[in-house]
Amino acid sequence: MTIQQFLALFHPVKETKKGWDVCCPAHDDEHPSLGVMEGEEGRIVLNCFGGCHPREICGALGLTLADLFADRPLAGTPRPSIRPMLKVSNRTRAFVYELHALDLRLQAQKILVASLACQDCETWTDEERDLAMQAVSRAYVYQERAEFCEGYADHLREQTVLTHELA
Repeated sequence: MTIQQFLALFHPVKETKKGWDVCCPAHDDEHPSLGVMEGEEGRIVLNCFGGCHPREICGALGLTLADLFADRPLAGTPRPSIRPMLKVSNRTRAFVYELHALDLRLQAQKILVASLACQDCETWTDEERDLAMQAVSRAYVYQERAEFCEGYADHLREQTVLTHELA
């Protein structure tokens, strides 16, 4: 399957610097949280920020993991070795979400502090004002994403506690 064939399964598709963002089919997703990139030899690389495994994503689409690879490489070209999947605990995933939330909050704070320190905004053009407003609104989006990440990290930690209590 090619990247174009894979992306045709989604709507909307948002292009990013590294690839595309789409809504993850493996969980209830209102905002695109599935990152899609084209890897080496035309492979399709998936990263769900909600924590879904590529196998779950493929299953929700009626695909297999093998479908994420482009057609066979040319004769004589070795296929890359498959690395074993690392098992990551919910505690580790929660920590990663907390770090991401902290990064988002720091970015938002930097933008908002810079906007408060604005001295000569009376001399700005309309285009400069629009850019400033876009930056401020982006800061508020970062804060909302940070709240989501912190909430999901709390959820992962609760799952860890419940798992240990049941064991």
